[in-house]
Amino acid sequence: DATLSDAWQIAARRHATGVILAAAAQPVDGTKSTPVNLLPDPGFDGPGLGPWSLRPYIVERPGTVEVSISPDGRNGGNALKITSPFTADAGAGADITVKPNTRYRFGGWIRTDKLENKGAGKGAMFNIHGGAASDGTSGTQDWKEFSIEFDSGSQQKVLLHCLFGGYGGGIGTAWYDDLYLNELSSGDLSGTIDAVAKFHAASGKPAVVVKEMVRKNKPDTAVHERGAAVYTRTCIACHGPDGKGVPGAFPPLDGASWVTGDPTIPARILLLGLQGPIEVSGVKYENVMPPHTDLSDGEIADVLTYVRQSWSNDAAPVAADTIKQTRAKYASRGKPWTAEELK
Repeated sequence: DATLSDAWQIAARRHATGVILAAAAQPVDGTKSTPVNLLPDPGFDGPGLGPWSLRPYIVERPGTVEVSISPDGRNGGNALKITSPFTADAGAGADITVKPNTRYRFGGWIRTDKLENKGAGKGAMFNIHGGAASDGTSGTQDWKEFSIEFDSGSQQKVLLHCLFGGYGGGIGTAWYDDLYLNELSSGDLSGTIDAVAKFHAASGKPAVVVKEMVRKNKPDTAVHERGAAVYTRTCIACHGPDGKGVPGAFPPLDGASWVTGDPTIPARILLLGLQGPIEVSGVKYENVMPPHTDLSDGEIADVLTYVRQSWSNDAAPVAADTIKQTRAKYASRGKPWTAEELK
């Protein structure tokens, strides 16, 4: 959904530091699929121009814009070359079939030689005809990557441009190589996280130093899904979606030794409740946590495993048998714990 994607980008860029750190802290399996390039012959190594052809829009002298295959490609191969000795707003265009209502990324690498902008010209760039455009480059510049994201809307074909002298005109030469058109999966945020990181870097704000967390305890996806469901309906109101709690009211679970140490301690709290003062991560809290008698042994084990392995926590999972034994051992207690007793 293009609207939700744009809303995510706006929100993520406003909170760029937190988003980048949160993305780095998420437990992932380390695998990342390579996106399929939907463009034929993206390196221009086949015969001819393939689907690309000259699209002259505003040309000072018709017939002077040349589109060809050059041996001066980015990695020693070929490249698409556009050159004009007179002012031209033109491009090499390709009509490419796409899925309706789908998000795509179009881009590649551009090099220029003595490309002079004329009028409102913005140099060499990529664009979607009638739609989004990348940044432009001009003068004499080495290879640099440019890309844009767009939503196909109701279209089944889009006209992609390797644009020369875009939006005004230019004189000189530009090369285009290693082009790509990737469909962006709605479940893969890696591209938008990268975009947020680039935005943050360009903003001039202090760099965010992200160290990938190496986990000793690999999360079980099924257990975490069940645990997250219990956490959402039982714990999130007080301890928050990020496990940070509510300052002055409810203690954090992220980084709290109370939950990452002996698993029978948080199990006892869930089974019988907690009352009186407690110090968590150096801060004192005084509130009442009621017992969760509505939760089964399996649900308690799942939610404790989820909490012990989420955010910055990295502790061993909790088995349902541990909860069963703890429940039986303290079945006759009949009252909430205090922090001193749990110590």
